[in-house]
Amino acid sequence: MRYSLDQLETLVTVAESGSFSAASRQLGRAQSAVSTAIANLEIDLDVIIFDRSGHKPQLTAQGETIVQEARNALEACARLEKLAGRLAEGVESRITLAADDLIPEDVTADVLSHFGKHWPDVELEVLMGALDDIGEMVRSGRADLGYVVPLQALPVTAPARLVGSVRFIPVAAPYHPLAGKGDLTKDEVSRHRQIIVSSRSGQRVQDERVALRPWWCDGNPAIHSLVRNGTGWAFLPEHAVQEDLDDRRLMRLDFAFHPKPHTAPAYVMWTTARHLGPAARWLCDSLAQALTSRES
Repeated sequence: MRYSLDQLETLVTVAESGSFSAASRQLGRAQSAVSTAIANLEIDLDVIIFDRSGHKPQLTAQGETIVQEARNALEACARLEKLAGRLAEGVESRITLAADDLIPEDVTADVLSHFGKHWPDVELEVLMGALDDIGEMVRSGRADLGYVVPLQALPVTAPARLVGSVRFIPVAAPYHPLAGKGDLTKDEVSRHRQIIVSSRSGQRVQDERVALRPWWCDGNPAIHSLVRNGTGWAFLPEHAVQEDLDDRRLMRLDFAFHPKPHTAPAYVMWTTARHLGPAARWLCDSLAQALTSRES
């Protein structure tokens, strides 16, 4: 059973044009060549595709199924050719993005949606982390790109582009003992459980520590949930808690001491372990532009 793509294309053309003569004109071939191609295909497949008893050939029930599968095969071949062309141009087959969980969800959703439409043949892996988790994945080559909000110095072992900043504010549930009180002293606050972010590798940001016995958690979304249910208070990104503040599910705490609400720079960084192809560069530029625009 050896049939060619040319035979499948001829079959689909005959089916869609309605006759051998119309297909021959469309394909620029002699009608006899079209008829022979279809006859040989029927022999190869051992299936009668067209009923030739009438004035015009009519697809048999089996022929209708064969034509649909032929269309599917031609579409798959077209996708293969398109993919091969992109790969020949240097387009990556796969990209890994590591993102700090502080990245605004609306930015992530919008940029990745456009990425999927612009680069439909590129596989994308998204990894989440906190603090030095992101930098380590980028530096090691585990990730091609990273969005990182370092609460300490940014590692200089990977190139990075400043794309904005994240503002952190102290918040607690409205029924928390600290909520609603003004000019809280450090002594008052230190007696209540604070929840602070840590990385999976064990990095901890001591600059934010106020509580005598804090809890540590390796993800800001988890901290957000613990604060909302009253387990403790925390410094959380303002953009992530704004809706809760508006709906009074969380309340901003009023401190009379340092640390006050503070900001941390946000960067898009990329690996030097391999060359970034056009899709990775597009994603890098799009993330940077979206995050910078959000700040302005």
